[in-house]
Amino acid sequence: MVGKDGSSVVSDRLDIVRLIDARVTSTRRTVTRSKQLAEAAKGNLHIHEDWLRQHNERFGHDLKRQQRRMKRRERIENNKRFAKSALLFLPRLCARLYRGVVSALRAADDMVPARLDKGVRRCADGVPLLPGSQRRIVPQRASACVFHEILRD
Repeated sequence: MVGKDGSSVVSDRLDIVRLIDARVTSTRRTVTRSKQLAEAAKGNLHIHEDWLRQHNERFGHDLKRQQRRMKRRERIENNKRFAKSALLFLPRLCARLYRGVVSALRAADDMVPARLDKGVRRCADGVPLLPGSQRRIVPQRASACVFHEILRD
């Protein structure tokens, strides 16, 4: 209210100015704090971005290392499988080769004309004997007799 001398109006206006100044000051503090918080948030954001970038790089390296390990293990397993199959296959192959060679040599021995062996005494299993003894002849040519001799002794 306005007094007759006008003093209350002035004091009301001064109060309003003081009130406005106080609000402006508090608003400025709030703005300053907001700017500081924004700067702090930007700093934290940069820290977290750096951490995330480093984490992604480490993850990429770890992923590549793990893939190399898996490929290495797969190669080792494949090599083991090949070695096992080779170890199981080779004895069979050798046995079949041996049987084939023996049968081929027997067939070649059967093709020798009978007149070359005329008058030669033979033991019970058909191997020729040396004249005047009970020892077997080991022919110089490669034949089933050589293998026969080896297998019998």
